[in-house]
Amino acid sequence: MLSACARSVPACLCLCSLYNGHVHLWNFQSQTLLKTFEVTELPVRCSKFIARKQWIVCGSDDLTIRVFNYNTMEYLTMLVDTTHG
Repeated sequence: MLSACARSVPACLCLCSLYNGHVHLWNFQSQTLLKTFEVTELPVRCSKFIARKQWIVCGSDDLTIRVFNYNTMEYLTMLVDTTHG
């Protein structure tokens, strides 16, 4: 199931956050799946392109925010919510 979908700065790309913990990068003009990011085993609730840094930032149900480079698919960093315990 789809959790969220966001269009990118390049007008033909769509970023889809999924309840299975993955994020998919689609070219919706050609209807092809370009990349899949396996983020977590819990639902990914939101994702966002940061074009100037070439990042995809994802927030998920495990109370973390993860950052990936969308060209290299490299996992860059993770921010953890420490206020819930």
